[in-house]
Amino acid sequence: KPLKFVLEKEEKKKTPEDGESLRTPVLVASLCAGVAVILCVAGLLMNVFTAASNRSMKKQIEDKKDVITVYNEYIQSKALYDGLTKMGDMTKEPNSDFLNFLRQMEEKMPSDLLVSKLTASAQGITMSVETKTKESAAEAIMQLRTFDCLGVIDCSEVKENINDSGEKSELFDITVTYDNTSETETQEQPAEQDLSKKDMKLLLYVGGILILILGYFVGWKHFQTRQAQLDAENETLTTQLNKLTTIYTNQSDYKEKKALYDNKIQQVYDSYPAEVKEENTILYASDLEKQYDISISDIKISKANQLYLLASQSAGDGAAQTTTEEGTDTEATVDNSGDTVTQTAADTTQTSSVDQQLGIIEEESVALPDLTLYSTVAGYDFTTGYQDCKSVFASILAFADHRNVPSITLAYDAETGKLKGNMSVNMYYLTGTDKEYGEPDSGVTNFGKDDIFGTLQSGGESE
Repeated sequence: KPLKFVLEKEEKKKTPEDGESLRTPVLVASLCAGVAVILCVAGLLMNVFTAASNRSMKKQIEDKKDVITVYNEYIQSKALYDGLTKMGDMTKEPNSDFLNFLRQMEEKMPSDLLVSKLTASAQGITMSVETKTKESAAEAIMQLRTFDCLGVIDCSEVKENINDSGEKSELFDITVTYDNTSETETQEQPAEQDLSKKDMKLLLYVGGILILILGYFVGWKHFQTRQAQLDAENETLTTQLNKLTTIYTNQSDYKEKKALYDNKIQQVYDSYPAEVKEENTILYASDLEKQYDISISDIKISKANQLYLLASQSAGDGAAQTTTEEGTDTEATVDNSGDTVTQTAADTTQTSSVDQQLGIIEEESVALPDLTLYSTVAGYDFTTGYQDCKSVFASILAFADHRNVPSITLAYDAETGKLKGNMSVNMYYLTGTDKEYGEPDSGVTNFGKDDIFGTLQSGGESE
């Protein structure tokens, strides 16, 4: 009995010590497990909230996608109009200031000045002038310097002239040019360890740490990886949504601008015929003779020359092909300076990617119609009065079909008291539109001829 009592007493002493020794490992394991659970729950909640935001933005994008059609139509109209505007620049000649030059000559030149010959080209004007005094000659040159349409003025010689009546005058040639200055971690998964079961304390420590590691990698790290994916997707969705929101907010403005561009495009189409043929240049001379006191004695007709080709552009290529009169291809870069936006290369790439994902058309990649601008040059030799000459020139510039006068030469004819001259008239036409060529009406009603040579018959009369 005493021995048994001693054994039981020793046994009772061991049990509390063993329990005390396991309390800390259990606490550590529990703490690790709790932290692991918190990490998993936190990561899961972050995923849930981010995914909800993701779904919300996708729904908003889907609801606003209809405005992409409105925006794309606006971009297409704008790109076409910009291309047509560039094409129209090919038809502009400095000689459009010719009437302005004549008006200022009438207002500012000395009253004793007479022009004996005048030649106007796309570069400027050359004229032979006579004044009664040197003072008037000097004043004429000084007044020319005040013309708003002229640039460089050159006069290299002034000659004194004495006519048959003994009257002196000053003869000199003046050359003037038009003023044209006004114009871019692989996280390694911990190796599973062979845990020893011999010691409960070691098991609890290792188990707790393992739970924490698993909680971090399997739970938190997994959710963080998914979170990074969702964040990246949300960043893209935010950019898309912002883009669509801007378009959605301004859709009425895009519709108005598209209608305005469409109207301007139609006006451009209306200003060019489908073709200019030889008969058009001849009948135009006849019309001028009927409307004004002008006699056209000679008509020279050149072959049509391709000036500009407006065609589909490849993505990122903002240039359209043009053809000069010599037939050399050059690049005419379309300058869209309506909006100024500064972007880095990365910003541009990101914007381009977002636009592609949404199906938004970029202006540089708009498929433009195949439109070709041609010019037929008609040369007219004529005799007319001064006022009628001005009226003819003005009527050419105001003609419904696009025309201009790249060169004109005028000289006083002492025999008739009128002006003799010749002028080149550019008659433009545009192919690739829906417009069809319409034959002009010559007014001729009598047809049929027995003898097309008009040979003389035995009686001496022609058939």
